[in-house]
Amino acid sequence: MVQTPVQGTTFGNPSYSAVIHTTYAISPTLLNEAAFNYNGNRIIISPIGLVSAPSGFTFHRLFTGPNNNDRIPNISLSGATGTAVGNNSWPWVPTRPDDYQIRDDVSWTKGAHQLKMGGSWADL
Repeated sequence: MVQTPVQGTTFGNPSYSAVIHTTYAISPTLLNEAAFNYNGNRIIISPIGLVSAPSGFTFHRLFTGPNNNDRIPNISLSGATGTAVGNNSWPWVPTRPDDYQIRDDVSWTKGAHQLKMGGSWADL
């Protein structure tokens, strides 16, 4: 029996966030709060291990699509029904999922009564 090494991947997911928040007292009974939020992450999947198939080695692909550098797919078997097949055909760096949000709230106090209203906008 000949064993042929396959290729794995490294998974990186750095994330970033920032908040700018300010509160302004317009008068003793009127308060304004504004905030800007940013969240984002980067998902980076890079192949490691065997870069290409050994010369003369052929295999039947389970899925269609590009296979840059003629890489061997990885196969993971676990449990009775837990089977996963991946292609590992290229480094994967998707679009950057960034999230921006702007929020503004106004609070007004009159005697024993308080009214608060505001709005927000999010770009997901």
